[in-house]
Amino acid sequence: PTVPKAEVDVNNVGPRKYNCTERFVSKKFDNEALLPKCHYRSKKILYDHHGHVIYERQPTKEMVPNLDFVNKHKLHQRSHPADWFNAFFPMNRKRQDNPNTFCITNLTSWINLKAILSNAGPLGSSYPSFTLLSIRETMQ
Repeated sequence: PTVPKAEVDVNNVGPRKYNCTERFVSKKFDNEALLPKCHYRSKKILYDHHGHVIYERQPTKEMVPNLDFVNKHKLHQRSHPADWFNAFFPMNRKRQDNPNTFCITNLTSWINLKAILSNAGPLGSSYPSFTLLSIRETMQ
């Protein structure tokens, strides 16, 4: 919405907003995903003879969890939130992972490196009280 002139800063500093007539249309989300197979009448989820849910590829218009990722990290609906956090932000990189894979140890070393390069710490001129972060402090 357009900001009235009375509300605009005296020196005309700051963003000026206007009423625009543009419309942004995003295309519909159509995708296939592995979803639990349901009985065609009762819509109950079907299980195999071992008690595991039967999955099949179905078209979906909604975002659904990636079951390969969930199974790889041994997650389920009743998993502790810390387990979900560790799945997305692992503490260490595994040997077979890409060297550029995100992990908390790489993040901690990057933060400390940026602080040293910006001249922080006891030997630097800015932020002399800065101490290097530990992994635990980064997690907090």
